Amino acid sequence: MHAKRTLLPLLLLALPAAAQTAQSLRDDYDRLQQWRFRSQPVAVPAGGLTWTVEGATWTFESGKVWLEEPTSGGVITGLVFEGKGRFQMAVPDAAELAQLRRFTRKPDLAGVDEPFHQLVLRTSREMPVDPSSLPAASGFAVNKLARERHEQWLTQRIFDADARVVEALATPGDRYLRTDMRTADFGWLAFDYDAQRLEEIHLESFNTVHPATEVWVSLDRPAERDARGRPTSRWDPAVDLEHFDIAVDLTEAGRDKDWMKGKFKVGVRLMPLRDGARAVQLYLHNFARVTAVSEGGKPVPFLRDHIGARRAALDGRLYDGSLVVLLDPPLAKGTERRIDLEYEMDVLNYAPGRDWYPSTEGDETVLRDTHTARLQITTRKKFAVRAMGRREEGSGGEDGRSSTTVWVVDHPVRMLTFTYADHAYEERLTRDGVPDVVCFGSKTPLMSGARFRQAGQDVLDSLAFYQQLFATKLPPEPIYVSSINATHGQAFDGFIQLANKSFDILGPGVGELFRAHEAAHQFWGVLVGAATYRDAWLGEAFAEYSGMMFVEATMKDGPRYLQEIIRAYNDEQNGSIKSGFSKFTRLDVNKANSLHGDRSGPIGHGWRADTGELPTAYSSQVYGKGALVLHMLRGLLRDQTGSDQAFLDVLRDFLHTYRGQAPSTGDFAAVLARHVPGDWSWFFDEWVNGMGIPTYRWSYDVAPGAGGRTVATLKVRQSDVPAGFRMSVPVAIEYPDGRTERRRVMVDQPEQSILLNLPERPKSLTFNPGAEVLSKTR
Repeated sequence: MHAKRTLLPLLLLALPAAAQTAQSLRDDYDRLQQWRFRSQPVAVPAGGLTWTVEGATWTFESGKVWLEEPTSGGVITGLVFEGKGRFQMAVPDAAELAQLRRFTRKPDLAGVDEPFHQLVLRTSREMPVDPSSLPAASGFAVNKLARERHEQWLTQRIFDADARVVEALATPGDRYLRTDMRTADFGWLAFDYDAQRLEEIHLESFNTVHPATEVWVSLDRPAERDARGRPTSRWDPAVDLEHFDIAVDLTEAGRDKDWMKGKFKVGVRLMPLRDGARAVQLYLHNFARVTAVSEGGKPVPFLRDHIGARRAALDGRLYDGSLVVLLDPPLAKGTERRIDLEYEMDVLNYAPGRDWYPSTEGDETVLRDTHTARLQITTRKKFAVRAMGRREEGSGGEDGRSSTTVWVVDHPVRMLTFTYADHAYEERLTRDGVPDVVCFGSKTPLMSGARFRQAGQDVLDSLAFYQQLFATKLPPEPIYVSSINATHGQAFDGFIQLANKSFDILGPGVGELFRAHEAAHQFWGVLVGAATYRDAWLGEAFAEYSGMMFVEATMKDGPRYLQEIIRAYNDEQNGSIKSGFSKFTRLDVNKANSLHGDRSGPIGHGWRADTGELPTAYSSQVYGKGALVLHMLRGLLRDQTGSDQAFLDVLRDFLHTYRGQAPSTGDFAAVLARHVPGDWSWFFDEWVNGMGIPTYRWSYDVAPGAGGRTVATLKVRQSDVPAGFRMSVPVAIEYPDGRTERRRVMVDQPEQSILLNLPERPKSLTFNPGAEVLSKTR
């Protein structure tokens, strides 16, 4: 028996930076996309190979290896293996291990320990074999397995590994590794290490039944984890996008009805924060067709795969969301550069979110890169335009068929937008002490000015309510409220866009909640951001619960509407249709949660909560469950302190402390502990990072007590949660004379009998009244 050979990672050096050029990197990319590997494989040496990278270990027991054709600098960036191997990786983060167990439906998994028989590897640095010890290659040919896996990554995962490898080769200190393994239990499973990510390590699977990429595990590299294995990395961008000059021509009709073809010219002024990189990683809408990238008037190479051209079944407009710009000379820290881009993309009557113009943020951070801008918008004469910032004097010129306006954003913002309207309606609403609200949109024959006015009034009312509730004044500049051809809303700095249907009568409470949610983003999202994707609920859940408090406090029968919302959201989490007739219920989501809710992620995993079966998990968790978490916290603090003041003090302090910053959930927990001292980690572990929803079965009986008092014995059985799960649950007590009392009981065992010493025999006793604690209470 031969001992297995352990190889230290071998660093394959590229050409010196001076020898690389932007064009040579582009040529390498074109070469790599041919997926040519050695024609003749090399046998794994007797005794096998063991290779370890950042806590993950691959054992190649026997089989054959094909190495990829080198780049122009002699770097080998790929390997194909067929034979017998094993992959092992510990998952020290309890929340990530729980997600792995849910997604694999293997509740006893202690980590990853999987045999594999095929592997496709891409890397910018390490290789598990030493190419210098191998005989010279007799030739190179397209490797069928490598081609199949790369095309799957491109056309289904919308990911270009070749571009990422080239970017890493062009960036000193960067590192990228991907190993896609065909395993015995989980099919193709990918270990993906990306030094540019906050959490470098991903374990990914592609759901082939309900097509979607699922990130089963996400970890910091071992050196950056805390004692519990949790991530600690903070955002550390390579460049700062400081300013955008954007000119867009919207005079030509788009492919589909109501769409216009946007012809964009965008100048990006950026500040490098590191030395030596020849690549800038940008992200842009997948339907943006980039026609030119230049610097100083000279074209520069860029990497962006036209994925839609690879298969007839795909939309021909589809591109990789990544846009890698290759530069000569390399970036120098502190030396400003400007890149100019031209692209085309159809748009409706608004600029959607953040991806319509270039960004440096992928899916791990939430609008961290603030910037100023100048927007020049040209439309057909019949359209009126409104945008963020101040309108430049003298803009609005016409040339017969079109008109142009210019808008300047002087202070840094998280994202930009504009909107335009045919048959435009505009009205300004004012109130002392609150920013003016300007209603704007297309006034159709079926939409009266009163509809706009009502929507604007709701926003004005909610802003006034929030300023008082949070003891925070907004900047005095007007806030635009515009209607858009969409089914959602979105909020920007001083600009709110609302779905057209929200200007209709949606039923009492629904429209008010929707508009109040978007208005609340002027506080939760604009004034205070979020550190990473794990903290997205600090914007969305806080805005949602703020809207719920607005409905409760200002509408006729507001407390009843709040209770209806709580029950509807509770049923959504439990996959119940009991609230199916409520106007606050998303019945399709309830049904999906009933079928697949056991295979989704928690609030604290942000977009990673989604699975192929349950693409609504993110919204259900981050918006709905997140609001319920705040409602539970409010109830806990109210019963502990006697009023809502402690809860409001926590929100106010959090807002004031982190105004203009991007805090984490841990930062919010610290503010909470400052006002209500104690260890609150259990609360966030269970409700933000966990997925347990308890089932409570309860009953009670009463008996005479000492001194004429009464003893109620509350019997509670708790199930469907992990061992050690605990929650303080309210108990409502009503006495014969109509008096009421609330108490709290800590439920932390599978079965408990809890004694309540009461002054007299109660008329009734209710465990968890009003579904205040998210649960199935029976």
